[in-house]
Amino acid sequence: EFSIRHMAEAFEWPPEGGGTWEAQEGISTLIDACANSTEEQVGACLKIWQGHEDFWRPVPVVPEAVEEVQSDSHTCDVALRKIVTRALADVPKEHSQLKSTLAKKWGAKKAEMSKKVAKTSEQGGSASELIQEAEVSFLQSCISDLQEALQSSAT
Repeated sequence: EFSIRHMAEAFEWPPEGGGTWEAQEGISTLIDACANSTEEQVGACLKIWQGHEDFWRPVPVVPEAVEEVQSDSHTCDVALRKIVTRALADVPKEHSQLKSTLAKKWGAKKAEMSKKVAKTSEQGGSASELIQEAEVSFLQSCISDLQEALQSSAT
């Protein structure tokens, strides 16, 4: 004979009283599976839920999450921002004024390059290649700016 044994092997039975989620009426339904036949178990379950309108209402459909697509300009900006962050992280603390000057200069260059990438990708260019090229040229520009600034401050 078939017997409903849902949660028969549960490690711990849910509490019957209190304010926990499991203790709410209807969340945990106890049916005597030992003394009742399968038909009686199903009948007992249906009897418990007969007066509850919420049980018979369909479960609401959860809307699917839509992944937000970022623009090529944004992707380029993020990539170049990472380069600026890494480059400025290695500037010694005694050169705080230089660090501030470079941050402003590179911020302006970054914005200019992001605009160029956006404009070119709108015209049908490959955005990923443009972003890679922008990263390489921006990194070279940052390195030369930093070397130039450190040489001029050393003299």
